[in-house]
Amino acid sequence: GAIVNLTGVPSGPTLTDSNGFYTFGLLTSGNSYTIGVSVPNYIFLSHPLNNLVKNVRLDFSPVVFNVTGQVTRCGGAQSGVTMSLTDGKALTTTTDGSGNYSYTNLPAGRNYTVTPTQTGFTFTPASRSLTSQGANQTASFVVTPPPFAVVDGRVLTADGRGLRNATVSIIDSN
Repeated sequence: GAIVNLTGVPSGPTLTDSNGFYTFGLLTSGNSYTIGVSVPNYIFLSHPLNNLVKNVRLDFSPVVFNVTGQVTRCGGAQSGVTMSLTDGKALTTTTDGSGNYSYTNLPAGRNYTVTPTQTGFTFTPASRSLTSQGANQTASFVVTPPPFAVVDGRVLTADGRGLRNATVSIIDSN
């Protein structure tokens, strides 16, 4: 379970049960306390209880953040790029028609790496390393087109049938 820490008088830790519940009993009315949660690879915000006079229920959720970005090529969107998130959590998504992608509700306090891939292309940067303490982050990339181009087509006869064994040449117009 998670370690739940109570500071004040009295103070001390307790562990959550199998359902995430915890209890600090016999606290002195009128005293002030702070309750915090400690779980490896997660960040939880502490909650102060000033001048405690009645029973209080405090629920904790980890701090989360989002990573968003866009992949562009020559100023326009690049769709269909596979975006891989690794290290702190492993996820994969694909850029949409506007070149955008997003990962939501990622646990803060971990390191992440975002890497774009698409056959035949390279990206700048090749990947982005992110460390978050809870603030949303942007990781955008630019596609570098391959240093070659492909020209293909079909040679037809006058009546529209494919012409076998035709020789096609490229003539340098420069």
